[in-house]
Amino acid sequence: MDDEPIAIVAVLQQRWMKAFGEHDVEGLVDLYAEECLLFGGEAALSSGRAAVRAYFGTLPDEVLRAEFGAQSVRRLGPTVIISAGFVDFSIADAAPLAYRISLTLARTNGDWKIASQHASPVPIP
Repeated sequence: MDDEPIAIVAVLQQRWMKAFGEHDVEGLVDLYAEECLLFGGEAALSSGRAAVRAYFGTLPDEVLRAEFGAQSVRRLGPTVIISAGFVDFSIADAAPLAYRISLTLARTNGDWKIASQHASPVPIP
């Protein structure tokens, strides 16, 4: 099994969690491709880094935390990796919110960036 895609996704997720937890909007924006797509916690599909900046710029001031859980990772080609799995979001001392998340990573100029992200709440049975 090729562990490289798993390692690439894990590093990007660690950087994402760090920037998210520190309210580092520009750090988050830097993880996304210029022409990325983003389906976050809003109904609308956003595209481009300016939309990513606007989306993450509305995060609450409370202590935020994101913790990625189990992920499945596949390399689709030399410049594309997909992952799908789970992430828990929490604010201050509130109970975590469980989400499903899928990421498409694309390598451009030697850097792996998020080309597409979709996150949605885990359905409650």
